[in-house]
Amino acid sequence: MVSVLLQEWSDAAFIFAVLVINAIIGTVQEYSAELSAEALRQLVTPHARVPREGDTFEIAAEAVVPGDIVLRRTVAAEALGSCTFIASDKTGTLTMAEPGGQRHPRRGLGF
Repeated sequence: MVSVLLQEWSDAAFIFAVLVINAIIGTVQEYSAELSAEALRQLVTPHARVPREGDTFEIAAEAVVPGDIVLRRTVAAEALGSCTFIASDKTGTLTMAEPGGQRHPRRGLGF
């Protein structure tokens, strides 16, 4: 802007050319980065391990349906922590189990 006001046309043209080249290079790099990110997203799709028909299958996370039990691999430190396992049968009875093996049948908890 100052170069134009001072009528330094060669300096103004050089600055304008540098800005245009910089904008073009930035646009090309951004487009390339977006393509790379999309390729990585497609390469690394989330999966889930679910038991079905007596076997354990690894399926795409989008294929998990209501009622599926998702199995999770844990390290021993996580498994030893405080947790409760909850199961339900067709009558609506919930069974809560502690890691030590104690079971506590419950009815009508609103689940």
